[in-house]
Amino acid sequence: MKKAIVLFVPDLIFLTFLENAVRRSGFEPVEVSVTWLKSNFKQEAEASSNAFSLSDHLVDYLSQLQPALVIVDIGDSTTRWREWLSIIKTDPSTRRIPVICFGPHVNAEALQTASNLGPEVVTGRSNIHENIETLIIIWALVKNPADYVEGCNQELAKVAQEGIQAFNQGRFFEAHELLEHAWNNEPTPGQDLYRALLQTAVAYYQIERSNYRGAIKIFRRLRQWINPLPDVCRGVNIKKLKEDVEKIEALLPERNTARGGEGLIFQPIEYHGFKEGE
Repeated sequence: MKKAIVLFVPDLIFLTFLENAVRRSGFEPVEVSVTWLKSNFKQEAEASSNAFSLSDHLVDYLSQLQPALVIVDIGDSTTRWREWLSIIKTDPSTRRIPVICFGPHVNAEALQTASNLGPEVVTGRSNIHENIETLIIIWALVKNPADYVEGCNQELAKVAQEGIQAFNQGRFFEAHELLEHAWNNEPTPGQDLYRALLQTAVAYYQIERSNYRGAIKIFRRLRQWINPLPDVCRGVNIKKLKEDVEKIEALLPERNTARGGEGLIFQPIEYHGFKEGE
């Protein structure tokens, strides 16, 4: 499946130009606008006990999509680019996504404001028109699956095994501390496994404390670490863990008012020991 590049571009002619450039570069363009957000998330907002703002839904959507790049037109205020750019570059679940902003050279104030909000690139519209494919090659974030194969084809650290044992016994805070130790001492791409496990432990701990909104924020953050992992990593059943996490998140009161948090049963992490080549 092709990685997405998200476009906040209200100018339909320029949007078409960018969509074609994105496809030529081997990615899938995805347009996002205020109208699109309102249309797609209206039903979810009505079903939620504490309806999220459009900005909440934007972050939620981007954390699930995990695009390779976001391109924002700052020449049009209807995109709400100041608000959304600030959120994208500060929220832990999206801040690592590269962002390119562009606008007319004559609008120096907008260019400076955008630059202060932390995107990787702020440039003029003419540069985008001339060099967009080069910019995509330079800035699009694409993780190499081979790195995960190598990182997952190793033994699980002893402290991580202890963390999983604590997790499966419902000692989520202790599990987080053990898994954080494993993560801090892991130099390979396999550290994403430990980060995914510890984030899951933190989310479950927050749920136990009835901090459902906090748990949702952690689940958002978790996606960037767990989604790229293969189905099995260092003997851990990642496929099942993803399914378990998705079921728990869907039952949270913030997500599903009708259920009110009922049926929140934490499933254990399946770990069967490392088998080389698995």
